[in-house]
Amino acid sequence: MLDVKFIRENTEKCKTRLAMRGKSYDEEIDTALALDQKRRDIIGKVEAMKAEQNKVSKSILERAARVRFRAEGTLGHRQGSGHSGSGHRSKGNRKPLPFL
Repeated sequence: MLDVKFIRENTEKCKTRLAMRGKSYDEEIDTALALDQKRRDIIGKVEAMKAEQNKVSKSILERAARVRFRAEGTLGHRQGSGHSGSGHRSKGNRKPLPFL
């Protein structure tokens, strides 16, 4: 069996050598190369989509971190504003913020 990369790089040589067997395989080789190109195009699109997904995921995490930072900063301002209570909030009492 021939490797697709080899066929892609040596198309004419493959067609010539296979024709020596008594039958032309030109149509099959062209079909295989067209399908290989289609597969490679799809892989490129999938990789671009994965990169976009990673980019969006990163921005969501960064935004969640900013929201959490602002929320914690806001809590800090309330502590000194004459609010009743100890003014100290331990890590165990924090509620996780919902993702946006």
